[in-house]
Amino acid sequence: MKIKQVCEATGLTDRAIRYYIEEGLLSPSYTENYMGRRAYDFSDSDVAALNHVATLRKFGFTVEEIRRILTDPQESVAIVAEVRARKEETVRQEGENLDALARLEAEKAYTVAELAEALVEPVREVEVPKTDRMTDWKERLVSWLKATPEWVVMLLPVAMVLSIVIWTAFDMKFLQYGDFLRVLPWLIVPVLLPTIAIGVVKLVDRFRFKPVRTATRVMVVVLCVLYMPVSLILSCFGFGFTLYESTTDNPAHYLQTDRSFWMPQLAWELFPDEPHTMTYTWQEGAYQQLATEVTYHYYNNYDGKYDLYAAWQLSAEELAAEVARVEALMANEAGYIRGSHGDFAYLAVAEELCVPFEMSERYRWHDVTMFAWNAATGEVRYISCDRYGTEPWYMTLDWGE
Repeated sequence: MKIKQVCEATGLTDRAIRYYIEEGLLSPSYTENYMGRRAYDFSDSDVAALNHVATLRKFGFTVEEIRRILTDPQESVAIVAEVRARKEETVRQEGENLDALARLEAEKAYTVAELAEALVEPVREVEVPKTDRMTDWKERLVSWLKATPEWVVMLLPVAMVLSIVIWTAFDMKFLQYGDFLRVLPWLIVPVLLPTIAIGVVKLVDRFRFKPVRTATRVMVVVLCVLYMPVSLILSCFGFGFTLYESTTDNPAHYLQTDRSFWMPQLAWELFPDEPHTMTYTWQEGAYQQLATEVTYHYYNNYDGKYDLYAAWQLSAEELAAEVARVEALMANEAGYIRGSHGDFAYLAVAEELCVPFEMSERYRWHDVTMFAWNAATGEVRYISCDRYGTEPWYMTLDWGE
């Protein structure tokens, strides 16, 4: 029997019948077209079940209560008592309203104000039906949260991810070129696990792939709430551990870090405003280097630690002048060191417990500002490093024998 015939046989609307099916009160067979529209085929037992549901609905049973009875008929004892109590309360309230109406003078004409005062004052304070009155935002919010507590668990992780993204956007201003976010993709999924879990449950419940009991939903919500501190920790991790790594050989990008990026004043003075003897030209939409080579490296991890590195070549005269400039700049600084490593000599200012080319358990904090040069080739390297626990990037470079 098709749904139109069932509507005629039961007196129910198409919408009501589909609603009862969606709520799991009956499960007729069906076929589905390419657009996902279901065409139901009702048996005699399905029609009888619909009539039974319609009868219980007329007597005030809710859909949830009918579902509970279908699941466990023993619950009908408590449910019938609840329905009876609701009906008794309704009858009591309607009786009071009827008494108030009986006190009105039959032949007297009333204005709306007079009628309202005459009805309310002799009996009691009567509430306007909820469908006729506008609730304030607090009442709506409380009602919404009580109806679907899962939404709270779903939306909090989303807010956490948004906070990570906003913080990351703020962090990215420290680098004006070639930045690559490395951690956020790894953080989003674990932070959003509560949202994903609740979403999957709602999706399954929506399409009825498998009936989802209230206990299942409650269990998922509880597990997600227990996981929420982990989401919070991971989101905080995102604040402190957003990682970027960038390199460039484009002279136009040289020293384009934002001045609000923390770096010792010595480092700002060490790195020249323009590379010495930089010879390049703009051709065919790109910078073409004619003589020298420039590299620039930036790495940011937790607590804003970084490596800044630039290199190019100088002539013998320019190299001598640059060594003199840097030595005068560093000579009066605490922690000033002059030494050599491989084919390079270097001038450096290092923190008290830091040795420029050593990494050991004793020297886990690496804070160095360095100028190194190769007298044979004229190559110069400018380095500023603030690192904890990991090997500085400059130590991975080729320093010769």
